[in-house]
Amino acid sequence: MNKSKTLVKEPNTKSGSRKTRREERQFVQITMSDFVMESWDKLAKTKQKFKKDILQELIVEYISRKSSFQFHPNYPSKYVVPFSASTGCKARSIWLDQDTYTMAEKFSRSVSIKINRLIYSALIEGLLRENIMDTESIFK
Repeated sequence: MNKSKTLVKEPNTKSGSRKTRREERQFVQITMSDFVMESWDKLAKTKQKFKKDILQELIVEYISRKSSFQFHPNYPSKYVVPFSASTGCKARSIWLDQDTYTMAEKFSRSVSIKINRLIYSALIEGLLRENIMDTESIFK
């Protein structure tokens, strides 16, 4: 599903003040287990940030790391292998700012993976780096 919504400031005719609406953003659905969702909640609480802000930072870090790989021209091509949620997990709705979404979409096309898997992989790798979860817990 790919819906974007642009919201802008509109004048309030009664008081002359402006009503602020949300900036441009992009809706995505990411399939994840309750355990991953709880781990993301824990990271947000630890860092005292909104979950959306943490996810956007993790996406940018993930893309920066993966795009900086230098592969030797004499060896076969390498691929970014994303994490995938277990069967039967819930789809979670997430709003991302348009810039982060566009960056993720462009990178996902360049490495031939779905954008929702890229976002999920960025989240998993971030949770692993922050020691919020370990590799054994991913596969339970």
